[in-house]
Amino acid sequence: MNLRVFMRQLSRRIRERLTGMWNFSSLEKKLALAVSLIVVCIVGLFSLASFYLTKSHYEAMLYQSMSTSSSLVTYLLSSHLDDAVQLSDAIRSDAVIQHHLDLIYQGKDYRRSNSYDNIYTSQLNYYLQYKKPYLTYSAIANPRFVTYTYDYRYNRFSEEMLQEMQAEAARALGSPVWFSRYAEDGYLYLIRQIRKIEYLDLYDLGTVAIAIDMEELLTEITRESQGYPNIFWIFSQDGRTIYASSELRGTSLDQIPDLDGQYGVISLGDHQYFAMQGQLKDLDWNYYQLVPYDTTAAAQTTLLRTYVIVVFLGLAFTVFFIHLSIRRAVSGIQVLCRKMNAFRGDNAQAVHVPYDYSRRKDEIGQLHLYFDNMAREIETLINSDYKLKLDMKNMQLGALRAQINPHFLYNTLDSIYWRAKASGNEEICTMVESLGLLLRSSLSQKHSLVPFREELDLVNRYLSIQQIRYEDRLSCRFQLDDGLEDVLVPPLSIQPLVENSIKYGLEEFPDTCSIIISAARGPEDILVVEVRNNGSFFEEGLLEKLQQSKEQASGTGIGLLNIHQRIQLLFGVEYGLTLYNQDGFAVASIRIPITCQGGLAYAETDHRR
Repeated sequence: MNLRVFMRQLSRRIRERLTGMWNFSSLEKKLALAVSLIVVCIVGLFSLASFYLTKSHYEAMLYQSMSTSSSLVTYLLSSHLDDAVQLSDAIRSDAVIQHHLDLIYQGKDYRRSNSYDNIYTSQLNYYLQYKKPYLTYSAIANPRFVTYTYDYRYNRFSEEMLQEMQAEAARALGSPVWFSRYAEDGYLYLIRQIRKIEYLDLYDLGTVAIAIDMEELLTEITRESQGYPNIFWIFSQDGRTIYASSELRGTSLDQIPDLDGQYGVISLGDHQYFAMQGQLKDLDWNYYQLVPYDTTAAAQTTLLRTYVIVVFLGLAFTVFFIHLSIRRAVSGIQVLCRKMNAFRGDNAQAVHVPYDYSRRKDEIGQLHLYFDNMAREIETLINSDYKLKLDMKNMQLGALRAQINPHFLYNTLDSIYWRAKASGNEEICTMVESLGLLLRSSLSQKHSLVPFREELDLVNRYLSIQQIRYEDRLSCRFQLDDGLEDVLVPPLSIQPLVENSIKYGLEEFPDTCSIIISAARGPEDILVVEVRNNGSFFEEGLLEKLQQSKEQASGTGIGLLNIHQRIQLLFGVEYGLTLYNQDGFAVASIRIPITCQGGLAYAETDHRR
């Protein structure tokens, strides 16, 4: 045997084994699958829920810790930024600065008054008075020049930047404005318009700008609050970024996902952060406080993978032991199935097993005990009674085969018809032909529903026989709505009603019996067929008595009950036969839905035939 043939046979055996393994026709595999799925779902959901609960608890603790630190940081931030506001108040209200800026505004010779030196000196004094590491420098801009306090880190304003600052300050009308358009350079500027105070003229003398190093400020605040050393910040106002830490430069507010609540884990670029949002009410600023979360997220992912592997292995061992336990539990049922399978048919025989189940006191042992007792009793009955009954059945079958064949009856009636036809006796021809059709309809009906026109044709055949029999004593007329010929009705549902009318309205009444057969379309597409006759009446509650066996059913009574039960079986309990008396007539009324599933079934059967 070459390698290819060996591999083909091996793969076929593996497929057969897997097919048998996944065939859940046995009780053992169904129970094992059901219990395993329940255990897997419960343990899996519990494990995931516990993991995410632990994760949520950790994030909540981290939020509480950051929230405490954030409250202190934001308080210190508002306090330190207020120092810049006080510095701007002192500079813009200084009398010397006001006087020399007014000289420049009036167009006088400011050079002779040494306005530049005086403004610079006053400005420097205030700056040194409020000097902080994060207050980098201050500047006063007027139409002639810009004075800067001395600091090696400052950057001179470009013409464009200066125009933007003066426009922002003018719009605020002397109120402090935080200018952040150039925050990527590392500075946040507090700008204010310097307005003429004397005589409350309030015209624009210039603009004061104070540069604040936010990195230095946040570093100092973090050191003072003993908070996290690697917290990153983003401050915004009216949807505009005021300041972002150097690690988050270039990050727009649109890139920050919405947080479910006040905190959560977000992704920015290739990094993850634990973010918390808040608001500085004094400054009307919003902020995001972010802590690097990459290491924690990686640890959580590793923990989750380890958790999943451990849970999976635990579930695998659990499912294996469940399968073994169920196999031991259902092995007794499998043995019982083999016993029952062997003990059937004409060659029934008991199966002997090495294990004595009569010692078991559980349900399996009881089942085996009951079956063994039943098998012994059946074997006794087979030997003593079954063979005798079988011989009697064979004799009965032989007698049934010897009975008249319906085809023989049809052929005989056909012979009588042609004999009467040859002799010119039309009444006998009509009666024989109608009788043959009645017998054929009653003996060879294959459908549970037939078209209404076929049932009416059967009623006409029956009435033709009765008309010849009773002549002028029988009067019958039809009142039928148009378009009902194809409605499907149960076979032999109207003819028994007509037969009942003739039996009780004619045979027990000496005068002429009038029978009215009507069919109409009722509300909600209901076919209502009524058979009325005079000369008789229905007993009150007759149909209910027949159903409850309070009235002995015989003759047409059996037919009425049969019609009612067949209609309800086909269409439901809201339809059926109703018997009542009205205006001297006994009325038998049936209600059948015009559209129904049964009609479709009939059409399909007839098409196949």
